[in-house]
Amino acid sequence: MRKNNNFYLFFIFPALLLSAFPVFAFSSSGLHDYRVILHAHSQISGEDEYSLEDYAQFAKEKDVDVLLLTEYFQQKVTVRLVPPIPFLQWSHEKPSAVKYGVSRYFQATDEFNQTYPEVLAIPGAEVTPYYWWSGSLWSQDWTVHDLQKNILVAGLDAPSLQNLPTIENGNLTRNLGPKREGAKPYQVLIDYVQAHQGITIWSTPDEVFGSNFKIGPIYFKTPAYSQALLDTENYTGVGIFPDGTVETGRVGGIWDQLLYKYCRKRRSQPVWAFAEGVIHKKTFQENFGKWDNFVRATARTPEAILDSIKRGSFYIRKIKHTDLRLNDFFISDSASEKKSGMGETLICTGQPRIFVEIGLVTEKKSGDEVNVQVIRNGQVVYEDALSKTKPSFGWEDPNAFEDGPLIYYRVQGEVRTGGRVMSNPVFVEKV
Repeated sequence: MRKNNNFYLFFIFPALLLSAFPVFAFSSSGLHDYRVILHAHSQISGEDEYSLEDYAQFAKEKDVDVLLLTEYFQQKVTVRLVPPIPFLQWSHEKPSAVKYGVSRYFQATDEFNQTYPEVLAIPGAEVTPYYWWSGSLWSQDWTVHDLQKNILVAGLDAPSLQNLPTIENGNLTRNLGPKREGAKPYQVLIDYVQAHQGITIWSTPDEVFGSNFKIGPIYFKTPAYSQALLDTENYTGVGIFPDGTVETGRVGGIWDQLLYKYCRKRRSQPVWAFAEGVIHKKTFQENFGKWDNFVRATARTPEAILDSIKRGSFYIRKIKHTDLRLNDFFISDSASEKKSGMGETLICTGQPRIFVEIGLVTEKKSGDEVNVQVIRNGQVVYEDALSKTKPSFGWEDPNAFEDGPLIYYRVQGEVRTGGRVMSNPVFVEKV
């Protein structure tokens, strides 16, 4: 995934994506699938970006329901040449929500929603909580670290977003800068957002391309940071598509480890998988429509969409020559016929039965097969091939509770052309 090296590549362009097919409605449950683009930047993040008005046209063309904007919160770096002497320092700042004005940013999205009621814009931010530096100008190894180790934030009101605790915005000890601080600054941000009923998403944790660069005499380095997911708690989720598939989203990877820890009661809340669009003007043609989130909610309002996101009621996609949908995924109890969907917990007295149904539209005249895997506690326990002529399967797991009384299932499907779909988990508890 290429990043914008304009200066601090500091954030990874975001945004979830779209496709040109109608939304599926689930009238029996009162839920609808809303296509949500996460991680998108407008002119608030920089004058060379698209305007919010441009996004309205793009969203209309691609049948996008929701834009979850993640404008750069604060594009600013301050590095002391001689740490003990405050005025001997180098500083640079670029456009951001803070520089634009957070209240003005929220007002702009309110006006957008009134002018373009066919698409909902929710204001959020891409946040660099912390960075640190090493070396010096004189030794020619002056390096700024972790400038692109970012968390996406949404669901806050303007005053709460304005006061985010970051190294440049305040509420973090200023002298943190010259040294590595591990998880502490990130946990401070996560805890703050959770206390204000917002959501936090670790962004592109496995990305390494474009994270290391040089501007003048200064090096910028941000290694892949999937380990941070294990070192922090109580965040909402992590970006799996496009740049979280190497370590985080693979079967048995970091995400599965986190879900397993939750089942073993070593974590207080589950972690959800997100798809990031990573959208800037320079990457728009490549990225807009390539990855998206399908959020199942009662209405297209900020409250309903964010509530469903917090509960894990959504699935994610990679679109490549195929419109692949997860029409349904639920677990039922063989003894009671009760059932639960993504983000929910099924209290089970019998054996869990897994039901999966896909929807498939391809660019080919003949249909593609979708290889679907059922993953339980980080291991593939069942596979089947689905297609337009065989769109669903049901399977009862005979060995469900061999790992303990609380387990989880998730499903993922892939077609030969590269299109992918991945669900969030359903938890099952044996009583």
